[in-house]
Amino acid sequence: MKLETTTIESTHETSRSRLGWAMVALFAIANLIIGFSAGDSAIGKLAPFICILLMSIFAFGHGISRYNAKTMAAFFLFAFAISWSYETLSILTGFPFGNYHYTDVLGPKLWLVPLLIMPAYFAVCYFSWHIAHVLLDHYKDGLSGSRLFSVPMVATFVVVMWDLSMDPARATLGQTWIWEDGGAYFGVPFLNYVGWHLCVYTILQAFALYLNRTDKAVGLTGRSHNFLILPVMMYGAIVVEFLSKSVFAEDAVVQSLDGHSWHATDIYSSLALVSLYTMAFVTVLATFKLLDRRSAT
Repeated sequence: MKLETTTIESTHETSRSRLGWAMVALFAIANLIIGFSAGDSAIGKLAPFICILLMSIFAFGHGISRYNAKTMAAFFLFAFAISWSYETLSILTGFPFGNYHYTDVLGPKLWLVPLLIMPAYFAVCYFSWHIAHVLLDHYKDGLSGSRLFSVPMVATFVVVMWDLSMDPARATLGQTWIWEDGGAYFGVPFLNYVGWHLCVYTILQAFALYLNRTDKAVGLTGRSHNFLILPVMMYGAIVVEFLSKSVFAEDAVVQSLDGHSWHATDIYSSLALVSLYTMAFVTVLATFKLLDRRSAT
């Protein structure tokens, strides 16, 4: 009977791994297609919805396998409520990101913020949360002492790498949101990244404290290699879009509201470099750490 139960669990694990790798591949392909699709094309308009849907489904599924549905619902609510609050506050007052507003590119809004924004925060925060555990070699149950603060802080840096790699493309080029005062980083202000760090850290620290208070900080010890590496690959697949855009995007001269002008290809090439040596580096580092751990067990 015990052997039968083990066999069934192994079969389920194999099925989940295959589904996970299929989602990583689909997500990478979607990001590749975005690279050579014009923003005003049907694919270009659907791309944000498809990508955020894939990321969110993966994050929920993987997170439920590690924690449970209630804990992941709490994670989502933290990400949704905190990101929406910070975004709304900044649109109204300029704090903490700077002065900006959203256009209608991302579809329906919850007052001033598109509904797609909050699930995007949630998904990338979850991938980064997982990666932070890997980078810090934290696989045991519990999240106390220095880990209670180091895991959220490291994960925050990993999330902000994503915004560093995409904000000028989404704003200055795609006009998904508009920076009303422009900014030195291809039309994006320095303050935006300070605000991102504050916002994301608040989300992740709140989740860490929730886990600590409820004793739900389930570790990663005993998990399969596929389970450990799949969120890392999802995070790394985001980079495909930035590399693809640097190859396929057409050139044009764009201007931010502070009067600075740039070539679109220069922005895309710069973002490809940024993502390659931040997001891709973290992906490679986490992957090698997991491979070393696998060979040592």
